[in-house]
Amino acid sequence: MCELALAEKIAVLETEDYLNNRSKRGNRSKYLEILNKAPNVKPASKDKL
Repeated sequence: MCELALAEKIAVLETEDYLNNRSKRGNRSKYLEILNKAPNVKPASKDKL
């Protein structure tokens, strides 16, 4: 049980490191530029919550 908890904690820390490093490469203005290209339509009925 202890090994499983340790493995889970390591996975969480590695994921956090990955996301922090990845976010440093991001560019908010490019993100918004791409997001603005998406059509402004209602979701299909199968995609609604």
